[in-house]
Amino acid sequence: MRLPNPLFRVVLSAAGLLLVAGCEHGLPPSVKGVTGPKWVAAGQVATCSTSALAPDHQDVSVRFAWGDGDTSEWIPDIWRVTTATHAWADTGHFTVKTQARDESGRLSEWLGGLLLVSLDSSIVRWVTSIGPVGKTCPAVGPEGNIYVMTDGYLVALDSTGTELWRRYGLGGSRSPVVGEDGSIYVLNPRLHVLDPAGTERGADTLVHADYLDAPALGPDGAIYAARYDTLVCLNQDGTLRWEYAAPGHTDGSPAIGTDSSICWVLDVPSDSPSVLVFRPDGSLKWTARVDGASWVSAGAQGSFIVASGDECYAFDAQGEVTWQYGPSGADVVGPAVVSPGSVLLVPTYGGLLRREPDSTGRLRLRPWRFGMSVLVDAAGHGFAGADTSGSEWYDYAIVLFDSTVEGHRTIPVDDEIPGAPGVSPDGTVYIGTRDGYLYALRGAPGLADTPWPKYGHDSRNTSCAAGH
Repeated sequence: MRLPNPLFRVVLSAAGLLLVAGCEHGLPPSVKGVTGPKWVAAGQVATCSTSALAPDHQDVSVRFAWGDGDTSEWIPDIWRVTTATHAWADTGHFTVKTQARDESGRLSEWLGGLLLVSLDSSIVRWVTSIGPVGKTCPAVGPEGNIYVMTDGYLVALDSTGTELWRRYGLGGSRSPVVGEDGSIYVLNPRLHVLDPAGTERGADTLVHADYLDAPALGPDGAIYAARYDTLVCLNQDGTLRWEYAAPGHTDGSPAIGTDSSICWVLDVPSDSPSVLVFRPDGSLKWTARVDGASWVSAGAQGSFIVASGDECYAFDAQGEVTWQYGPSGADVVGPAVVSPGSVLLVPTYGGLLRREPDSTGRLRLRPWRFGMSVLVDAAGHGFAGADTSGSEWYDYAIVLFDSTVEGHRTIPVDDEIPGAPGVSPDGTVYIGTRDGYLYALRGAPGLADTPWPKYGHDSRNTSCAAGH
């Protein structure tokens, strides 16, 4: 078989190229889908992006249809990634689409299909994406910055939800704690101290310091942190002030009472002390025995409230049990003091259990299963995250409830809320979700005037009720 003449092959190739070029010249530009947030508050400005390409390499412009009847101007797609901002005035579900146009005026189809939900701005200030949030509680510094642990990062945001910085390697399930001077304390696994700009300014001086959970900050500047079986008290420069080794492991953070005593709970057999209360100098004040102590909150007049299995115990300043209460058949966590003598407990089988001063109680909002604790603001309103699957059309929700835990409303979200709410002094409540969103909700300025209205006691998560 004779091969075609080389000149013929060149002519044939050139004709093919001209044919392809002609076909490309007649094609409209193409546009990719829209990326952007899934959740916003009504009136919140959000950024969406897309990219476009013309087959014949002409310059391309794109525009966005926001789903609310508004369409953007044509925007030159200079860097093959085009962004635009928009705010949705109304609440509801909106589909954002995009279209491309080349220099010849040819148009692509409307593509995209980003489904976005705009939430009621009378409840939600803003929503932002920061990364998956686990069993942690946001902390707020004196300058108003918000600090949140995500999977792998410690993230700092300002009060509008704008990210300021993030530090890799400091994230996880432990909660950040903020000092009066704005210093941020993070245990992961050693103690790290950062300034509000995210620069590390110190660390502990201990060789073996695999800490658990979050530290507590004493009124004199002492830092209390728990390792597996040891409670340590550190000075501000990270040097050791004192330590106490116990015959068992701890399950939570220490708590500082209204009289500055420090309570630490252990998961040990019932024949060993599981509740240990120290004076600030490290000497033991009193001990008590309860099975499986796992959580401690401060009560009034030097008392402590300890969650232990399916029971909750209140100890006075001398270590005597003043009351004992709990649901049958469920462990309880996260005791929060909502008013004098009234405590909200979180049973593992669902609902919120409110124990009243007369020792009566009632289970509310069952069968919803709540996160690790609740928050109660100065107006008596409560905030928590819940798993509502099996009882609602949505599986997860932020729950807002009144002081009786009877009236409530929900904000459906896409993923679980395993952590606890944080709060700023102006009443903005912050709740993170496993799918990476941080919600800023409107609450009453200040927390409930009780010894322990939230996880970590206050907006800075100091776990210190001293002076209350």
